[in-house]
Amino acid sequence: MVSYFIPCCFLFLFELKRIFGTPVQPHHPVAVRIRNMEAQEEEEDQVGSLESTGSCSAQAPESMDTGEPLPKKARFSLSWLDKIRAIPQNLMEYTYSSFNRRHPRHTSAVMEPTNPNLSNNPFGNPHPHQPRFDASGDEVQSSSNRTTPSDTDSGSRPPESTGKASSTGMSTTLGTEKIEDILDRMNSITLSDPQILRDYAKFVEESQNAWVEAVEGNVENDIRQLSRLQKRDEIETRRRKLLEVKGTRYVPRPKPKNEFPALPPEAIELCKSAWTRSLPHDEVFSEAFSIKVARKDLLTLKGAEWLNDEIINFYLNLVVDRAEKDASFPKTYMFNSFFFETLLKRGYAGVKRWTRKVDIFSYDIILVPIHLTVHWCMAIIDLGEKRIEYYDSLCGDDRIGIPEKLRDYLEAESLDKKNAEFDTSEWQIGQRFDIPLQMNGSDCGVFATHFADFAARRADILFNQSHMDYYRRRMVYEICTKQLM
Repeated sequence: MVSYFIPCCFLFLFELKRIFGTPVQPHHPVAVRIRNMEAQEEEEDQVGSLESTGSCSAQAPESMDTGEPLPKKARFSLSWLDKIRAIPQNLMEYTYSSFNRRHPRHTSAVMEPTNPNLSNNPFGNPHPHQPRFDASGDEVQSSSNRTTPSDTDSGSRPPESTGKASSTGMSTTLGTEKIEDILDRMNSITLSDPQILRDYAKFVEESQNAWVEAVEGNVENDIRQLSRLQKRDEIETRRRKLLEVKGTRYVPRPKPKNEFPALPPEAIELCKSAWTRSLPHDEVFSEAFSIKVARKDLLTLKGAEWLNDEIINFYLNLVVDRAEKDASFPKTYMFNSFFFETLLKRGYAGVKRWTRKVDIFSYDIILVPIHLTVHWCMAIIDLGEKRIEYYDSLCGDDRIGIPEKLRDYLEAESLDKKNAEFDTSEWQIGQRFDIPLQMNGSDCGVFATHFADFAARRADILFNQSHMDYYRRRMVYEICTKQLM
């Protein structure tokens, strides 16, 4: 297609030059040939005009006899508008004739021309004895049997009314022949250049090789990944058999827990009932740990409401209850939401009697909810790993020094209950910043309670802001059923 597109573009530009009289190099071979063809057309036009007036003896122009130079601009019988309209037909005729000349065996497989007058031969005029038609539908004389001034008589010329169409047809034929000659030269240069063919073949080969390498690379990566998984399973199986032979009990690695299981249908119905504001707000939905949870409390879990103390304390008691029932979890203790506020206001003396029946140092983890007027946070005391961590879902500045206050409390509690100093020199004390953050001003309580849930299991935190709506519904279900999922 490129071999036909380029000549067509060249023909279009060449026709524009002819129409608007763009000067060309006077001594160029193409320009000389064009001048000779234009002179021959003028000669035929003069012969036609003499025949129309009744004169049969036509003489050649003086410029041909005396050898005078040809005019600089071409003299055409058509106006510039008619020539522009004839350009598409010239391109079509040239394309058909060129394809027929180069592919004579496939002429029947090419599309039909848009001009119905060419239906008898859709590829121009490949045979000299077949007629050629121009854009207006009139028959055009071919270049092989064009009438010359010497053999012209009154009976061999068409009437005056068809003189313009005949001139148009001859001009189209001459333009086609000129472009065909240029196309032959261009194709001979392109097809005979071995370097171009070698470069093209090299380009095709490199493209195919690159595609094959990409496919093979993907297949190889898949095979290696599958091989790694298989080797991992084989190593674990071999290790299990080896330990069994030695009499050692092999404990398989526990499967990761699904942190976001789907809520059962009864949980959805329970949320609808608990969040109906038109029903009595004092209706109790759950009672345990000396705490009653009514509809007014569960309504704080709806939408963008702030959680109250009853919800915070009840949920943390569920976390402690889970650790008491399952020995695989660290032993956990919790202070209620009023502990830290009292510690700030009254110091250790204000909370001294809170643990008169409890030895907090016998636990692994202690949960301390922090309420800062309009914001919920969480502090975790990990006695087993010697850490005091402060969780703030807004990552605000800890101006109070909450971890340090809790460290001082542990030291005072050890002196009071055990009469011994509590060494915290090797402890890690500070605020956690590698935690998910809330993106609104209402989910701080949900974040705080689930910071405690993950810390009580010493698990990596996996939730974020997108899970808050799910957690609110899940907390309603867990509080009402008195069991964590």
